[in-house]
Amino acid sequence: MSFHKEFEKFHDIIRIDKDKKTSLLSNKSALREKIKKHFKEKERSEPKFYIQGSMDKNVSTGINPINGDYDIDDGVYLQGITTNDITPETAHKWVLDAVDGHTNSKEDKPKCVRVNCWDAKDLATARIDTWPADA
Repeated sequence: MSFHKEFEKFHDIIRIDKDKKTSLLSNKSALREKIKKHFKEKERSEPKFYIQGSMDKNVSTGINPINGDYDIDDGVYLQGITTNDITPETAHKWVLDAVDGHTNSKEDKPKCVRVNCWDAKDLATARIDTWPADA
C-alpha cells in the first residue's frame, strides 16, 4: 500500500467530521450571541471576536482529541475600551458575567473564562475559552 493511502486512512481517523465541526462552531456562535446580548443590555459597545488556533475556518487543522475534549479558543475584543479605562480584572468579570447561565458549567480561570458545552446529539463536547482583549 502506498504512503499516500496510509496517510488518508490516518487522516480519516483523526480529522473532525463535518457534523462535529458544525456542532462545535454552533456552540461557539451561540456563546458569542449571549456575550453580545449581555453587553448590549449593559449599554457597552458590542465586542468583536476572533477564533484562535485549529478551529479557525482559514486554518481548519482541528483533530479529534484522544479524550474527546475539544478546545476552542475565542478572543473577545472589547471595543472603545483600553486598559486606561478599566482594569483587566474588570474586563474579565464582564465576560464572566456575560456567559453566566449559558450552560451549567463555567470556570473562572486566571487568564480566560471557560464554558463547557455539549450538543443535543452528544456529537461534541467543547471547552470554549474566552478571554478579553482590548482592540
